[in-house]
Amino acid sequence: MKQEQLNDIKLKFTEYVRAFKYRVPDWKKNIGLKEIHSWKVSKEITTLGLSIGLDRDDLLLAEAIGLLHDIGRFEQYIKYSTFSDADSVNHGEFGAEILERSSILNFIESRDRHIIFDCISHHNALTVPSHLCERSIFFLSLLRDADKLDIYRVVTEHYQNREVAGNKVVERDLEDSEHISDSAINSIFSHNAIKYNELCSLNDFKLLQLSWVFDINHDKTAQLILQREYLQMIRATLPNNQRIDSAFSYVYSILESKSKLEPGRSIA
Repeated sequence: MKQEQLNDIKLKFTEYVRAFKYRVPDWKKNIGLKEIHSWKVSKEITTLGLSIGLDRDDLLLAEAIGLLHDIGRFEQYIKYSTFSDADSVNHGEFGAEILERSSILNFIESRDRHIIFDCISHHNALTVPSHLCERSIFFLSLLRDADKLDIYRVVTEHYQNREVAGNKVVERDLEDSEHISDSAINSIFSHNAIKYNELCSLNDFKLLQLSWVFDINHDKTAQLILQREYLQMIRATLPNNQRIDSAFSYVYSILESKSKLEPGRSIA
């Protein structure tokens, strides 16, 4: 991808999102949330790409993928008033459909367009489909990591400011109780990401966020999570008991191993 092509995508994305603003009373809280998230992910994926030495054209492609990955979220929220795919549509597949009928990628080569569609369609899948081409799988691994990095920012900022500016959409309207599902704990110790359809409480959702560590693909991602202390911030909002302590310690040890740093070593 070339710079002028990325500039065109940025302009069209901005125009597309602008059409959804002011259409709902809480647009800034939710439409604005996803707009900011899209730009942040485009920056995070560029950081990851630089860390592994991507060339300029591939860095620009990665940036475009990051910006467009959640394009299905805007129409999803307007239509269904939720970001829950289970209660609406699969936002990855929906986003690919939206791109297909839009002009955003009109001047992008078919090779790059194919990768963008693959990444948007599958970025929210539980696992990466094995049938994709090697290049799509590579960019998808970058996107899924970059997406997690910024979602960690979103949820930790939310938890820290919840009493002042809480947002039930971020919490998927889950019950805020002391309940912790056995299935969520068992998934963690089985080294499996917790599934959204298994969530019974907000605490389960927080454990799900911890379990994302199992699906981290690049050591730079793990290093940034450690540096920013996202897991500790989530842990601070969970109940103090042995089950949570053990689950957190297990996840944290996995994160440290993925960072390729010595356990307990800080990142400057």
